[in-house]
Amino acid sequence: MRQGPRYRVRAVFAAAATGGGVVGLEAAALVAWQSVAAGDGGNGLLMAPVYLLGAWMMFAPMFLVGLVVLGAPVWWMMENAGMRSARAATALGALLAGGAAILVIAALGVLSAPALLFCAVFAPPGAAAGWTLHRVAYGPMDPAGAVSSRPV
Repeated sequence: MRQGPRYRVRAVFAAAATGGGVVGLEAAALVAWQSVAAGDGGNGLLMAPVYLLGAWMMFAPMFLVGLVVLGAPVWWMMENAGMRSARAATALGALLAGGAAILVIAALGVLSAPALLFCAVFAPPGAAAGWTLHRVAYGPMDPAGAVSSRPV
């Protein structure tokens, strides 16, 4: 890991912004697809940037809470176990984001097939958040796969 706790804090905030941004991209793509499918003359395409920004503003703080509550303890366990690869961070980010969504849906009592499909939508943003956290905290990878000591 890089020197000092500031990289850890920076990594958590960058990962939260990335996770929220990917959810925003998913929302904008859904609005654009529905606009084209409905044949409304492209009016929905004009709203796609609004949905992107709105979803980012709503989900980035949610990802931040999730990273602090779930991600930090898992990161600590991974660090102590020597699991410092970008693959591990990406896979666990996807699993934690999807798993947290399943827990929320189950707590609301609406566990059904469409609800589980909705939870799967959070796997790509979780993977992106995990990759970003690894990239900011550990720096770029060299071609051999080892973590580089160069600052970014």
